[in-house]
Amino acid sequence: MLLEKIQADIVLAMKSKAEARLETLRGVLAQLKNKMIEKRADLTEEEVVQLLRKEVKKRQEAIGLYQQGLRPDLAAKEQAEIATIEEYLPKALSLEELTAKVRAIIADQNLGDQPFGQQMKAVMAELGGAVDGSMVSQILKQG
Repeated sequence: MLLEKIQADIVLAMKSKAEARLETLRGVLAQLKNKMIEKRADLTEEEVVQLLRKEVKKRQEAIGLYQQGLRPDLAAKEQAEIATIEEYLPKALSLEELTAKVRAIIADQNLGDQPFGQQMKAVMAELGGAVDGSMVSQILKQG
């Protein structure tokens, strides 16, 4: 499970004295533990992946703000954290693969003439947390 892998990698980061990696993994583990406490149960693999995607998104937003604030040093730190977190995420689909899957789902469920919201709901239910919702939205808007 991803949670155990993250915990094991924290130990490895401590042994190898990789401070930046250690700090990032500890932050992610803290978020995972908080979610477990909030839920009062262990997290499923899908929930862990969902939380990791949320952490990546937070850091991407921070990069944008740091670049606006002319702080490339902090933007680079956030980018390094994203790279560390993405090691634990499943391989993302390419834009072409995702487009093909979205179109197949729309065709299979006869949603071509349905409103955007219904199409989005159906596609996200089918693909789950394996894809970025903004990419799906962009594909659906292109038609």
